[in-house]
Amino acid sequence: MATLMRKPFLIVLAFAAIVTIVLESEQNASREPMYRGRRLRDWISTGYGKHPDPAVEREAVLACGTNAIPYYLKLLQTRPVSGLKDKLGEFLARHRWPRFGLTSKTDKTDDFFAAEIGAEGLGILGPAASSAAPALIKLVREGDSDSAVPAGRVLARTGEGAMLIRNMLCDPRGQKRFIAGFIVGAYADPGELPYTPRSPAEIKQFASILVPVLISRLGGSNFDEFLGDALATFAKSSEIVVPALVDSLQNTNNNMTARCSCAWTLREIGPGAKAAVPALLAAFNEPDGGLRRAAGEALTRIDNTAGAEVVKRYTALIQEPNLKIDERSNLVEELGRLEEKSAAGRTAKAGIE
Repeated sequence: MATLMRKPFLIVLAFAAIVTIVLESEQNASREPMYRGRRLRDWISTGYGKHPDPAVEREAVLACGTNAIPYYLKLLQTRPVSGLKDKLGEFLARHRWPRFGLTSKTDKTDDFFAAEIGAEGLGILGPAASSAAPALIKLVREGDSDSAVPAGRVLARTGEGAMLIRNMLCDPRGQKRFIAGFIVGAYADPGELPYTPRSPAEIKQFASILVPVLISRLGGSNFDEFLGDALATFAKSSEIVVPALVDSLQNTNNNMTARCSCAWTLREIGPGAKAAVPALLAAFNEPDGGLRRAAGEALTRIDNTAGAEVVKRYTALIQEPNLKIDERSNLVEELGRLEEKSAAGRTAKAGIE
């Protein structure tokens, strides 16, 4: 009889122990790291109006070290409470019952930019946060843009994931290319405080993986600006960018949008793209107006002598006797855009008007 009475008691005791363990583990998981008596997130910049001293921000993150990685990953996955599952999680949390992975408001940071805070912390850790790479890769592959983009930028800081981003840029699904387009620039960024600077050798390694596919995607997406910015940043550390852009610019089998995008990207690179001047002068002489304009602005930005040559060629085109009125007006307008780029442009335009 005593044995029969003992069994229910043991079952209840075991259940109570399990509940206690689950509650304790959840409390530990949700406990925020602290530094100098303040929450760690209070030391971290979101980039949206909250700008702690970068050196102090780095100091706080490094002081908490890799122990804070689970916290950062949790912030990266923060979402507003919505839907039945989240409401159930909120109900269970309110009664301090086990939530079995369900989220609630009590799990959420009170900062709207939770994902940016998590990404910033992991980014400052850099290669020391490489243990987070599998979770970050999963977020990039499966998450929406709100979590995938900051996760991907962190992945770049850890030195991982370049092949994943390359493959996403080639993915036929537009959303994947869109996400990768926002991430790829992080692989070109050398970094400054609070981040650990990258070596030129590391950026060159990333460039060898990403530059060819970046150039192949120019002109074929609605986020060319981000691809061009990434290429321009890569060009500061890698010598392969300008020759590859020149090859694509000269390839008449490419569509005109892609060739124009190459010229605009060379413009963004600026004086570092002097090797492209002959190809840009040739492109300027082609009949397509869009290519002429892109090449002209690139030449003006890259080299003063080439800019002066562009102005001479514009002047000669404008003075063609058989030119239609609308064509002449377009040329004058294009020359006008060069006013801020070169003194010769201002002088020539004044003479024409």
